[in-house]
Amino acid sequence: MDWHDVAIALFGVVIAVGGWLFKALYSNIERLRGDFMKLPETYVRRDDYRIDMQYIREKLDTIVDRLPPRE
Repeated sequence: MDWHDVAIALFGVVIAVGGWLFKALYSNIERLRGDFMKLPETYVRRDDYRIDMQYIREKLDTIVDRLPPRE
């Protein structure tokens, strides 16, 4: 076995390991992409949060207004 055969075998191993790494990275990226698409279902959007917080503040203001004054 001369150096040419060793180089071809080594090249084959490098290609196989590189292909496995590429497949692993690609599958993880696709999984993250799927998780990213679910975000609007899981988390509150910023404008919805602001609307809800404004409603809560208004309700708290009415409660504070109904409280008797401190002496």
